[in-house]
Amino acid sequence: MEGRFLRGRWMNLLFWNLAHHDNTELAIRAIKEKDTDIAMLAEHSGIDVKAIVDTLGPEYREGPSQAGCDKIKSVMKSSLKRQYTDEKSRHSVNVIKDGSGKSCVIAMTHLPDKRSNPDSSARMYEIRQLMAMVRAIEKTKGCEDIVIIGDLNANPYDSELLQPDAFNAVLFKDVIRKTRKRTWQGHEFEYLYNPILNWLSEDPKMYGSFYLSSPTTGPHWNCLDQVLVSPSLMDKVADMEYVRSIGDTNLLAQVGPKKCISDHLPLFVTIR
Repeated sequence: MEGRFLRGRWMNLLFWNLAHHDNTELAIRAIKEKDTDIAMLAEHSGIDVKAIVDTLGPEYREGPSQAGCDKIKSVMKSSLKRQYTDEKSRHSVNVIKDGSGKSCVIAMTHLPDKRSNPDSSARMYEIRQLMAMVRAIEKTKGCEDIVIIGDLNANPYDSELLQPDAFNAVLFKDVIRKTRKRTWQGHEFEYLYNPILNWLSEDPKMYGSFYLSSPTTGPHWNCLDQVLVSPSLMDKVADMEYVRSIGDTNLLAQVGPKKCISDHLPLFVTIR
């Protein structure tokens, strides 16, 4: 286990909003194909998490108890140790220790739907709760490596991502290299890094995770499923993709995701 981490790949993360469909078999295949360390599943009522764990075998176990978080189920490698968990309905914030002794804060979340909550107020409320949990754990546990991943129901340039007292997420490393904090309203707010723009491209057809055509000014492809990391990890995001196929199953219809599977594509992230 330790050798695998030392060779360069530290952790593979998979997040997928399943839209309440029974994608149990597809989730199992995706976890295997991607050699996933932690799989996080939102809108999971259609799947059987126990069947996933039973099929994967002793190498995997169900994630935190989820006693407080009903929006996300997780499956993780048995070799990973959960040192601490704090949960609310939409968030599960965990300190995870790997086989080499390295610890990281992994926060998984599913924020309020953008279509039923078109203004940002509900998401802002939840983001502030989540960030308070993350910063408290960072301080008490002394862990500077932070990963926030989930269905944020906002695009990279939306206020939920950029506002200082929300995620305060920066899209360019050079900004963070100059200063790791922003001062606003007399208070300092530490940046998070959002790697999304580095991985979007027409060449490998990396467009987004959610497709919604609009007669007005809305984009067709949206990047609602995102990962944010602390400055300490910004140079260690080695891969990020919206998964377009699992095995021989194409997740795309003619243009957007096949809604009979899910209206979201899975988000896969490798941190080295």
